[in-house]
Amino acid sequence: METILERKYVDGVRGIYSNVKIPKSFKEWDRKGYIYFIQIGDSKNHKFKIGTTCNIIQRMTQHLTNYKESIYILWISPAVSVYTTLRAEDNFILRYREDNNFSYIPNDRFIISEEVKEITIKIKKEYIIQI
Repeated sequence: METILERKYVDGVRGIYSNVKIPKSFKEWDRKGYIYFIQIGDSKNHKFKIGTTCNIIQRMTQHLTNYKESIYILWISPAVSVYTTLRAEDNFILRYREDNNFSYIPNDRFIISEEVKEITIKIKKEYIIQI
């Protein structure tokens, strides 16, 4: 994993790490955005989050501050319209909320069973993400 950002906190060093290329940012008026799938904390934790943003680095920095754990970016979608990002995020949540291997936590987070090795996110095509 490539280190995107590391910060020192009172309780230790936390960072943002990624296996995927970080795309350029959009402005709000561009009406384009990205869907991201991240892991919060280390691999023992199995806490994941899906979300949407037009600026990946800014959003991951916010997560780093709020969750007080390192962030691992597992997948970032190609640029799509803001409406498509919101629809795909909602469809993902509805699909996996009912699955027994996924425990839904409010704010689009999931605790995923260790048995699950990959997930599928469908936008216009299906993307398979190894976790």
